[in-house]
Amino acid sequence: RARLLARKDEDVEKARNTLALSRWKTAERWNREHEATITQRDHAPGSLVLVRNTAVEKELNRKHKPRWLGPMVVVRKTYGGAYICAELSGVVSKLRFAAFRLKPFIAR
Repeated sequence: RARLLARKDEDVEKARNTLALSRWKTAERWNREHEATITQRDHAPGSLVLVRNTAVEKELNRKHKPRWLGPMVVVRKTYGGAYICAELSGVVSKLRFAAFRLKPFIAR
């Protein structure tokens, strides 16, 4: 029992190192596998974007409601990563929009 207690610190350190290495390898593998689906979009001020209408997604009668709102003009990006947008008429929205809700507007 005394030998086991003496080795406990070494075993805990070894397990900690093994776990940290495993977590790092798993994170690297996940990043490699999902490299094509992870997008980092940085919308510049003045660019046109569409805003995902997430309020409709929870409703039962969402079939005929608009999935995207806009186009809107990006006014600026906040420190937290959200965007402040304005209507095309120039009225600035009081809402902040998360980056995952925005996608670039491409005119046809």
